[in-house]
Amino acid sequence: MNKIVKDLVEEIIEKILPSNNKSRIMISLSGIPGSGKTTLVSLIEKELSKKIKCVALSMDGFHYYKKDLDNFPNPQLAHKRRGAPFTFNVELFQNKLKEIFEWKTKEDFIFYPSFDHIDQDPKENKIKIQKDHKVIFVEGNYLCLDEPVWKDLSLYFDYVWFLECDIDVAMKRIYKRHVKAKLCQTLDESIQKTEFNDRPNAELILEKRIPKGITKFIQSISEEDENLI
Repeated sequence: MNKIVKDLVEEIIEKILPSNNKSRIMISLSGIPGSGKTTLVSLIEKELSKKIKCVALSMDGFHYYKKDLDNFPNPQLAHKRRGAPFTFNVELFQNKLKEIFEWKTKEDFIFYPSFDHIDQDPKENKIKIQKDHKVIFVEGNYLCLDEPVWKDLSLYFDYVWFLECDIDVAMKRIYKRHVKAKLCQTLDESIQKTEFNDRPNAELILEKRIPKGITKFIQSISEEDENLI
């Protein structure tokens, strides 16, 4: 197990859970595109689930549908900038986080959307969050963004983590990712796409990170560390 993952799992088991008497703990993990958020949360979930019930979620299920982007004032730009803050339904995301955090339903579960990377659209009610999940992780780019509505999302988390990563390192990861996922046919095409969309998004995240409220900064796992990214 990677040391970062080991340390975070131990912190949850030995410090966070014993110091809380809540039914469940909600932890957010944000960071720039390509920092390794999804990988890190997946690794933590894998190890932590050996000890307690937990679930890892993403904000990707709150992308606006492609058909919704068609109705934007500038549809072409909206599609090209998909992944930027304005291409997410942040109000719907906020309502879902509040529903989970407050858990007022009498049901033993709450449905949560996923994102289909083949269709490139959200899929409603694909994930079932159980009432007895002790730890709920939510990862996404903009969970610490100091902009209207986005900045209020931290209210629904007990712990707010930020994954730090050099922006050029992160962009190089995305160059490769776009080609591997067949979102781009060539590396040159991927570089153009990344520099047009992902880098401005990353710069925004770093420039407009909430000034306070982040409870932990984590150093991104490098690509060389056990090939985890």
